[in-house]
Amino acid sequence: MTDAKTLAARLGCSIGAVELCRGVDVVDLHLDTFIWSRIVGYDVFIQLRNHPDILDRVSGGATVAGGIVNLPQQVTLPTPALPNPLPPTTSYNGNGQVLLNGASVGNITVNANSTLTLCAVGLTCTININSITLNGNGRVVIPVGATVILNVAGQGQTTPIDFTGGSTSNASLDPSHFQIQYAGTGTVRLNGGSATSEMLYAPNAAVELSGGNDFYGSIVGATVTDTGGAKLHYDRHLSKSFFTVGNGMLSTFSWKKY
Repeated sequence: MTDAKTLAARLGCSIGAVELCRGVDVVDLHLDTFIWSRIVGYDVFIQLRNHPDILDRVSGGATVAGGIVNLPQQVTLPTPALPNPLPPTTSYNGNGQVLLNGASVGNITVNANSTLTLCAVGLTCTININSITLNGNGRVVIPVGATVILNVAGQGQTTPIDFTGGSTSNASLDPSHFQIQYAGTGTVRLNGGSATSEMLYAPNAAVELSGGNDFYGSIVGATVTDTGGAKLHYDRHLSKSFFTVGNGMLSTFSWKKY
């Protein structure tokens, strides 16, 4: 049998990755196709310049810590369901408002240092909106212990989510407590910050991350562009609790018993 060091050099991966594959006894055809910790943990790092299909462009001093792992096959990410019924498309002044479970409102704006609170302490709230824009240091606040699932319809909106003029504050600092879903192809503009902790699932959208602050959680988009030097920190505990349904993917395989 070829030794692990030689095989790792031939395959272009780490010795640990070879030993991991040889040590398993099962084939795992799982559907958790967007769980980076499973992939990064294998340490199969590939140079970006040789795989332009992984990232469109890394320039202007941008870096990817830990390397990039090329998936063994194309991942098909399903489009999230639209809110049913669809929310209205009328304007909604979010200044000083509180939206609770079952709320359905139109195009939200939060202005002039005002705050929009989503949900209440210790509750889980599903909220449907058409769009949301933060201006003039407006804030969206998720109370301690609350979990918010924010479904964005985006009817007639080219930028249905625009946080660049304000900030979001998730008191728990747990990104799973603020989940945003958007099915459309518009632009989603996010802004980092010391209390920015959220999950965005918008597989068809062009996502822009601005500002020089940190973003904690996860972002899924058709494209993701970091325009202001923000640092995106993936929260690995999400890989144990959240799964994105997609096509089955071969994770590990062993000929050990055959």
